Amino acid sequence: MSSLGAIHHSRETKLVAASELFEIGELADAADDESFVRRLNTVTARRRQDMQKNIPARMAEAIKKNGALTKHAELFCFGQWLLVNGHPDMKKSRGQQLDPRKFLKCVAVLTLTN
Repeated sequence: MSSLGAIHHSRETKLVAASELFEIGELADAADDESFVRRLNTVTARRRQDMQKNIPARMAEAIKKNGALTKHAELFCFGQWLLVNGHPDMKKSRGQQLDPRKFLKCVAVLTLTN
């Protein structure tokens, strides 16, 4: 394992131990959408140094007093809405429908640029 791989492994282990918003495993092996969202959240969070502090144990703890989400829960909540809840209230568009998992992966990449 490379040193970067060891760092990522250490971070993901800490995230999963501290919170139900994360899960270890390969994205391709996710049994359901819930698992996929948690695993993608882990893959994204382990790459960011600022995610190792103040990890909320549950979703209720990831909501700040002003109603905003912590950075640990942003991708998780969007993934829940998009995949698990089936993106309610989103209007259907004509043409080819997007693949929600691919779309969520693109959003995850964008969160790494902030």
